[in-house]
Amino acid sequence: MYEISPNSCYEDTIFKSLDLGKKSLKKSVFDEVVFESCHFVETDWSQAQFQGCRFKNCNMSLINLKECRLQQIVFEECKIVGLDFYRCDKVLHVSFFNSLLQTCNFSDLKLQGTSFAGSRVREAYFTNTDLSEANFTDTDLLGSTFHQCNLGSADFSSARNYYIDLHTNKVK
Repeated sequence: MYEISPNSCYEDTIFKSLDLGKKSLKKSVFDEVVFESCHFVETDWSQAQFQGCRFKNCNMSLINLKECRLQQIVFEECKIVGLDFYRCDKVLHVSFFNSLLQTCNFSDLKLQGTSFAGSRVREAYFTNTDLSEANFTDTDLLGSTFHQCNLGSADFSSARNYYIDLHTNKVK
């Protein structure tokens, strides 16, 4: 079993059932890493880089994302609470499947084509967010806010509990 520590590099590895609560992964690099049933509550991901990673059935609450890079990431069946994605340095090609996202902030991000399919996105903030071609199929958006967003060609098929003001959002 690996020990994960700050300022380290991990490649083509699978981590299962790790408890990384309140640990620092600051400035670490993760390339093509799979995390299964891992616990990341209050973990410090500042200046870390995640490329081509997959998170399955992970608890990811109150993570510090300051200047973090998330590229080609899949979150599947994860609990994601209180994450300020807007603090990331880069968020590119991220997908959420059948996950709980609660009180997350996606303001000022370019999330074209991002999938939230089958997820419960509760009380999330999307302000000045580019969600063009995003996939919200079968997503519960209870209490989520969309303000000054680009929702062009976004798919809300079978989505529920959402409100989109057509005067303050771009919809096509």
